[in-house]
Parts: sequence; structure tokens; C-alpha cells
Amino acid sequence: MGRTPCCDRAAVKRGPWSPEEDEALRSYVQRHGSGGNWITMPKKAGLKRCGKSCRLRWLNYLRPDIRHGGFTAEEDAVIMSLYAQLGSKWSLIASQMEGRTDNDVKNHWNTKLKKRLLAAAAASSAPPPAPAPAPLSSTTLTSSLFPSLAIPTVKTEAYTCDDFLAPTSSTSPAATTTLSTRSCRRRLVGIASFFARCVRGTPLSFQGQRSVAVGSVVRTTMVHVLGSRDRRRFVDQKLSCMKAKLAARARFV
Repeated sequence: MGRTPCCDRAAVKRGPWSPEEDEALRSYVQRHGSGGNWITMPKKAGLKRCGKSCRLRWLNYLRPDIRHGGFTAEEDAVIMSLYAQLGSKWSLIASQMEGRTDNDVKNHWNTKLKKRLLAAAAASSAPPPAPAPAPLSSTTLTSSLFPSLAIPTVKTEAYTCDDFLAPTSSTSPAATTTLSTRSCRRRLVGIASFFARCVRGTPLSFQGQRSVAVGSVVRTTMVHVLGSRDRRRFVDQKLSCMKAKLAARARFV
């Protein structure tokens, strides 16, 4: 068995309230007050409405102290604080706010405050973006891959054959193997610039056995820096090809 209805649903009117019905309800409450029996009130006021509908219409729309405007920041703070303590008990929350109904508070929470809190929670829980790694230069990358091989910075200067040949007349491997590491690196810089000129097609002039001396100095210097038998054979093969190309190019100068 269900609950006994407060009125005959077949005989009551439903839907939006008309201005005439609002005026009849307002006039009756002003004369008799709102503390009476709402079940018998519609018949006394001449309304074909349910007693519950009359009570909600008065409490949510027709009361003179109701404020239907926008909520202030202070009211938003009160709603969020009470919601955290009481939950969705809108009647209790509205009772702590002057001129606000439980229906207005509930609608304001569902349409604005709830979305605002969800957006703030999502923004605070998102991880910060990772900083972009700094690009590595070619010198830094090479130093990290080959820490034992210190590559000097190549100067932007023009070098000739005399820049990297030994200052003395002796160009034998026995004489050049006594070169210091710093001297070898400095000569490698000159050799690299010299070969770059050859690749670009810059005219070069050779006198006497300069091309042979170039190959001897290149081989001795690179072997002294690298210090590996396998690399020594590799250097010998590459230098033999380079000397052949240099000799062929020198004939056309």
C-alpha cells in the first residue's frame, strides 16, 4: 500500500502557473499566513492545484524576501563550504542564506559551482610539462661518445703546405714520432684545412718532394694520436689514396 495522495490528481491542474493563480495564492497567504494546512488551502483559496504545488510555488517564487539575482562571491563560498560539510542537503544550505531557496541553490551548484570546482581540480592534478632538452652541439656529442679523444677546435684560417710541414729538413717517421701531443693536434688542424682545400678544388702548388712529405707527416701524426695498429693500417690505406690524388692534381697545376 502506498501513501495516500493529498488531493485527487484527476481534478487538479498541472503545468505552469498563470498570473491570476499567483495573485490568488499571494492574496490568501497575506490574509491567513503560511503556517496553516497546505492540503486544505487550495480549496479555500479557490485554486485547482495540489497543496504541495501551492507550498512550493510560495516558497520558491512568491515569497517577498526571495532574491532571484546572481550569486555573489561570498554566497558561492558559503555554498561550497556547507556542501563539503552537509552534502546535497539543499534545504539546510538554503536556510543559512538569506533570501535564497533550496531550488535556486541546487540549480546554481549544478550549473556553475560544480563545473568550476571540477575544472580547478583537473588543472591542479595535471603534471607540469617536462622542460625541452637543450640541443647538443657536435663537439659536446663527440666528447660524450669518445671521452678519450679530445678534438680541438678548428680555426677559420687558411693553411698552406708550409704550415704543417716540419720546420727542419728531416721528415722521416723517426724524427716526427717525437712530436708532442699538442704539436700533433696543431698539425692535424692544418692538415684538415689543407685537405679541405683539395676537396674544394683550390689550386695548390707542390715543389720537390712536398707531396711525399705531406703523406709522411699525416701518417706519423695520426698514428701518434690514435695509437692503434688497426687504425694505423687504416690510415696507411687512406693516405696512399690521398697521396695518389694529390700527385695527380699537382700535375695539372
